[in-house]
Amino acid sequence: MHITVTNVNHALCELLCQMDVCTTLRSYQSRNGPVLVYPTPVLTTYLHPRHRVLFSPQRDANPFLHVMEALWMLAGERTLNWPAQFNRRFHEYSDNGETLHGAYGWRWRNHWDMDQLLLVQAELLCRPSSRRAILQMWDPRADLAQESRDLPCNTAVYFDRREDNLLDMTITCRSNDLLWGATGSNAVHFSLLLEWMSAACNADVGAMHQFSNNLHIYTETYPRTTWARLAMDANIHDGYTRARPPSTPLVSAGESAGVCLREVETFIVDPLSANLTNQFLTTVAQPMYRAWQCYKNEDFKTAIECACKISAWDWSKACLAWLLKRRDKREEKKC
Repeated sequence: MHITVTNVNHALCELLCQMDVCTTLRSYQSRNGPVLVYPTPVLTTYLHPRHRVLFSPQRDANPFLHVMEALWMLAGERTLNWPAQFNRRFHEYSDNGETLHGAYGWRWRNHWDMDQLLLVQAELLCRPSSRRAILQMWDPRADLAQESRDLPCNTAVYFDRREDNLLDMTITCRSNDLLWGATGSNAVHFSLLLEWMSAACNADVGAMHQFSNNLHIYTETYPRTTWARLAMDANIHDGYTRARPPSTPLVSAGESAGVCLREVETFIVDPLSANLTNQFLTTVAQPMYRAWQCYKNEDFKTAIECACKISAWDWSKACLAWLLKRRDKREEKKC
């Protein structure tokens, strides 16, 4: 199956609808619970991959986690101390309690003792029409027939520079959860990767394609009876349908992609560093991080004020909604 969507909210709606009307879904018991699987591989094409924020109240995606994990990946990290701040369940997927075996960013930049991001950048700059600009995440020596709590689900990324100077990207995924993976974390992580590579190659962001060999939904969390309602919710709350401008770019005009990457590394170590100059980090990631810290300290008033200062309208909107929902729940418990 191949579907073409405008943004991640549209993708969530369309994929759920396709799953819901399918009469040949396969069921099986996975290590994480019962799942229903689409009978064929699914290719999803995002026409506007920078429209990456989910607004659905029912899906209730954690925008703080999505952005901070994406930056952790770009920094080439695999240690748990950073992402575990935003989701304690990361420890469940570690084999040693300290690192993640299949961390994508580590695979991109360190696993093979090379920085694949810089190698792919060089390939595209030297040979713009190259079909060899491939970013690898699956290592048969480390992953095939091996036991680990964290084997890479996404296995490779292909970059294609078009004649109109748009950079397209295709992601191959062996196993993809529709709600948490495909339209959740993946839509953010990989679109930011595409955005960085486009800036690094002096190209514009093109389309993003995700090939999911096994697209599934965990039915204990989202029973089939909820899919139609969730699809409608994603469609109704799609903030991008109002033709609002794109979010704050990862690399703004006049900024260097190389400097951005180095400052992302600094941000992961010192998120409130005064030495950062990248606009995305200083006007989106830093106020987002401050909002998260205030939320963890149960200071909802300051957290909401910080979220209002996020320059990207879509991330600000999502963070505010997420914080307000939890503030209201806390107030209900007090009553």
